[in-house]
Amino acid sequence: MHLLASVSFFMLHLRMAGGARLRQHRSIRKQVHIPNATISDDVEMPIISIGTGGNERGLSFMIVEAWLSIGGRGIDTSYSNWNQYDVGAAILRSGVPREELFITTKIPGCYAVDTYVQKNLEQLGLRYLDMVLLEFSMPYRLCAKSWHQLEKLVEEGVIRAIGVSNFRRVWLGALMEVATVKPAVHQIELSVFHPNWDTVEVSHAYNIKTQAYTPFGSESVQKRIVGNAVVQQIAQNHKVTPRQVALRWLLQRQHLLVITSVMVKHQLIDADVFSFNLLPEELDELDRLGDS
Repeated sequence: MHLLASVSFFMLHLRMAGGARLRQHRSIRKQVHIPNATISDDVEMPIISIGTGGNERGLSFMIVEAWLSIGGRGIDTSYSNWNQYDVGAAILRSGVPREELFITTKIPGCYAVDTYVQKNLEQLGLRYLDMVLLEFSMPYRLCAKSWHQLEKLVEEGVIRAIGVSNFRRVWLGALMEVATVKPAVHQIELSVFHPNWDTVEVSHAYNIKTQAYTPFGSESVQKRIVGNAVVQQIAQNHKVTPRQVALRWLLQRQHLLVITSVMVKHQLIDADVFSFNLLPEELDELDRLGDS
């Protein structure tokens, strides 16, 4: 029944996807060019992925379809978003070869790992997952057991890389004591107004890549970032937007990014952050925004 429901859901979206929107995407000449970062010995992922959660979760089919049409290949999703059938339908519709994609999904908490991994595979219509994150931490012993289950799935080729999301310093330290395969990525809340220095410090000390899932924070914080005089001045210096400055600051502070742009034109702008570099004094100014 689950398989039939999945196929029906995919076919429904394939029929309903707007032809006008597809023609618009195909007519776009500009493409994003996003480099990869090495996150473990034999795994690379795009530095920027597109997010499918938050307030935009109901638009996930459109978001992923647009992102893939302009050359984006990193997709960040989660079982808890309740929209992975839509994400999978957009992937199927795109025709992009599976090996070109890097798909990250998450497990809510530290239990029923095998069940949740199978549900993620089913909902996304995939045979393997590029990365699975344990989202939030549960009691230490339970997380240790779950982590060993993920390690086994890596060994079996079901998952290529594993990581965590929103782990506190003590939880991360406890996990590192028992991990055979260390977390490749720690996905956390990060923005120029919320640099999360402590979590970043401990993650980088363990040689774990940090990834910002909220590079602009909440809607109110985003308005503060875009309207901030320091950010605006730096944007003028480089002839870019304040959003691009905020994203570039994260990149130069060695973070991977998950952006949440819905429209193609916004995705193109947000991903265009590799053609300029912030000066050391500009980085320091932006650091101070988080400190204050």
